Amino acid sequence: GARALGIGQGALRDALIEKGIVCVSPQSAEMSNPDFVIMGETSSSDVYNYDVVSLAIRLVRRGSRLIGTNEDLADKIGQELEPGTGAMVLPIAAVCGTEPYFVGKPNPIMVMNALEKLDCQREACLFVGDRMNTDVRAGVESQVDTCLVLSGVTSEKEVS
Repeated sequence: GARALGIGQGALRDALIEKGIVCVSPQSAEMSNPDFVIMGETSSSDVYNYDVVSLAIRLVRRGSRLIGTNEDLADKIGQELEPGTGAMVLPIAAVCGTEPYFVGKPNPIMVMNALEKLDCQREACLFVGDRMNTDVRAGVESQVDTCLVLSGVTSEKEVS
């Protein structure tokens, strides 16, 4: 099976294992040459730090494919913005001169899989989100009607 260094919360590791992907630890990653470096959500400096970013850069430069779970540059926590997965994967991509492949929003594959799992036709669905650049884009690229709510990252000023 495929091997991956997952950088993110425990749910990322659980999801990878559930799909049959062997998760390697940062301590064993250099020796196991993982197929993928997968960046997910995290706010923990125990998970995302200089050493882990440096390791990810080495792995990607040696051939591991760089994957991000979503393109969100920022997450709104209360009234403040915090770095999102899209921002956290950028240093690795920039140093390696590569573009990460995002498996989550706005990738239409995610929406198509959800529609299939829910046994729902596009015409009967509405994609609701608080971000123009990922949520609304995911709906548009999947040909699903969208609704932007202004309770998150995108502000009314940005869409007027």
